[in-house]
Amino acid sequence: MLAALKPCSGLVVVALSSALAAISSDRVGDPFSLRDCPVAYHEIGELQDPVVRVYDGREIRFCCDDCVEAFQEDLKSSLAEVDKEMAKDQAPFYPTKQCLISGEHLGAAGDVVEVVWHNRLVRFCCDACATEFRKDPAATLAKLDKLVKSTQSTGYPLSVCLIAGEELGAEEVTEIVVANRLVRLCCEGCAGEFFKNPGVHIAKLDEAWKKAKPEMFAPQADEKAESAK
Repeated sequence: MLAALKPCSGLVVVALSSALAAISSDRVGDPFSLRDCPVAYHEIGELQDPVVRVYDGREIRFCCDDCVEAFQEDLKSSLAEVDKEMAKDQAPFYPTKQCLISGEHLGAAGDVVEVVWHNRLVRFCCDACATEFRKDPAATLAKLDKLVKSTQSTGYPLSVCLIAGEELGAEEVTEIVVANRLVRLCCEGCAGEFFKNPGVHIAKLDEAWKKAKPEMFAPQADEKAESAK
């Protein structure tokens, strides 16, 4: 699912303070949601427990400590590459064609502005709306969560818990939103297990969606054509 990432220059969507001094232990926003290590390109947790680092509140996960060192050699470029991959990864699940700030149709005022804010893709009609978003991200993300739940509840591709494999009850389902996906689990305990290695579980959910609704994963060119109407 994940294309290989190579260190190179690119746009940094999340503002950073001074490189390694920016590392903290408190995550803000979504966990790292990609299945593969952004340096070694293979499944995180396959060989050992995931290695977790947080940069200015943003969580990044690796397969080993050596990959952390390689990632931090050019932190800005490395994070920019993760931004690109996350934007592409979350695009099929983005729940609205309207800007969450202005209400305008995305693409009506020119190119869509994409921000990856602490591992969550958010789309805007213009730079001014992206700037407004940063003043109070929580309010906009709450709207986004609500839209994700409402659009993905219908046709949700699994009838069993992603972690335990138990049938999902009608009234006792635990719902979380991660990386613009609705995730349904049988209990809070399974939510805790999910967050130990989110990317692996999200990859399984994506496979279920691909089988149930392959049209969601149509080429991005189709989406751009629709936005231009």
